[in-house]
Amino acid sequence: DLGYVSNPSIDARIPTGDTSRPDLRLIATHPLPPFGELLTSSRDEQLLTLIERFQDGEAQLLCGDFNLSPWSPRFDRLCRQGALIDASRGFGLTPTLIPLPTILGGIKVDHVLRNDSIRVHDYKVIPTRHSDHGIVVLDFSIAPR
Repeated sequence: DLGYVSNPSIDARIPTGDTSRPDLRLIATHPLPPFGELLTSSRDEQLLTLIERFQDGEAQLLCGDFNLSPWSPRFDRLCRQGALIDASRGFGLTPTLIPLPTILGGIKVDHVLRNDSIRVHDYKVIPTRHSDHGIVVLDFSIAPR
């Protein structure tokens, strides 16, 4: 029992096959939408619990629909506690939930967070007619140890 309501997450360790580079730890998740106090605290708890799985010496990516805006203090707390960086930083505004019209053209609830072992070369969101969320595409490499 996790003590909170959650959707399952994918937690994978991907070997790089290169002893000069750390393995990649990839966690993909989609917490339940924060409708009400229980689900809001469950979303926050799920995200904070997942970052506890990261270990020193790994290249780390946490990605998914967090149901959380990048301007939320909760998002800031997640990044600070996990020593994670928004992978979209430096690539402009990247709304992912397109059908919700805002001055920005949508809102950003889908995220890729990385640690400093990951170098991002390109980040973009591609609209699709198959979902109300855009597809997040990340071009990255793992820095040498």
